Amino acid sequence: GGVLESTARLGRAMKSRLARLEALVLSSSLHRAARNVEHRLGSGGQRLDDLVDRLDSAQRQRLLRSRGDLDRLGRKLAGLDVRIRLARHSSRLAELSERLGPLMRNLLDRRGHKLEVLQERLRALSPVAVLERGYAIVRTGRGTIVRRADEVAPGDELGVRLSDGELAVRVEAPQGPARAD
Repeated sequence: GGVLESTARLGRAMKSRLARLEALVLSSSLHRAARNVEHRLGSGGQRLDDLVDRLDSAQRQRLLRSRGDLDRLGRKLAGLDVRIRLARHSSRLAELSERLGPLMRNLLDRRGHKLEVLQERLRALSPVAVLERGYAIVRTGRGTIVRRADEVAPGDELGVRLSDGELAVRVEAPQGPARAD
C-alpha cells in the first residue's frame, strides 16, 4: 500500500510538472513579449529573431529533457509496481511447482524401493525368520542360550523356542558334535 501510493503520487507530480512546462513554452509571456518587440522594431529585429529562436530552442530542449526524465521515472515505477512483481513471482512459482511434482514422485518411488529392499534384508536377519526356516533357540533353566552339546548334562531342563511357540524338554543324554556324513 505505502510504496504503491508513494510511487503513484510521484508519477502524478511529474506529469503535472511536465504539463506546466508545456504550457510555459506555448504561452510564454517572454516569447510573446519578444515577438511584440520584434514587431515594433521592424528591421532591427534580426538580432531579436536570433534571441527568440534560441529561447524557443532552449525551451524545447528543456521540455524534451523533462519528458525523458518522466519516461525514465515511469519505467522505474513500473518495476516497483507490486502487482507486476507479484504476478511475475506467481508465474515462476507455478512453473517450479509443476516441475516439483514429478521429481518428488520419482524420489519417493526410489526411496520406497530402497526401503523395501532394506525391509527384506532386515526380515531375513530377524530371529523369527531364522526360526521359520527350521532353527530353534535353546535355553537353560537360568535363561542362557545353549550353543554346544557339552554345555548341558543329562536331566537338565531346557526351553526350546520354535517359530510358533516354545517347548519344555529334559536332556536324556547329550551327544557329541554331529558328524558330516
